[in-house]
Amino acid sequence: ALAACLLGSVCGFAHAADITYNGDEHKSKLTGNDLIPNTPSDNKITVEITGTYNQQINSVYGGKSDSSTVSNNIVTLTGTNTIIAGSVLGGSSGDGEVSGNTVAVQNGAKVTGSVYGGSSTSEAVSNNNVTLTGTDTSITSFVYGGSSGGGAVSGNSVTIDNATVGKVVFGGDS
Repeated sequence: ALAACLLGSVCGFAHAADITYNGDEHKSKLTGNDLIPNTPSDNKITVEITGTYNQQINSVYGGKSDSSTVSNNIVTLTGTNTIIAGSVLGGSSGDGEVSGNTVAVQNGAKVTGSVYGGSSTSEAVSNNNVTLTGTDTSITSFVYGGSSGGGAVSGNSVTIDNATVGKVVFGGDS
């Protein structure tokens, strides 16, 4: 399934997304310059911008929900032409638990916002991870393995190998 949910719209798909986004050939997968799959869990998102792509991507989500569990998503950003202007979240939920999500930023990809393995406004966030690799790979802002505004945070991790982070790195934050 190569469908992405449009920001602010209702999606009728019941299966996970496997989205490879390379820019020029797949501009239709963006709405409001955010890349968001149509289901909250079990998605695999790969962003590798190639060619002469010039449309800004604000944010990338592996899975997102306002109220349900978000789990087992994988987001991979790769290549020196891949620049995300906002944040990258493996999994994000307002009032649901977030677990088992992975974000990999590698091979010179850049994120000017923050990177979260998993984030919930009010519930538990566990076993999410972020991996940053490559000398030209950079994150301008913060990096969180997992973050919750009110729930327990456990088992989250961040691994950095030759990448640059502009601000603070948190394995877990609550």
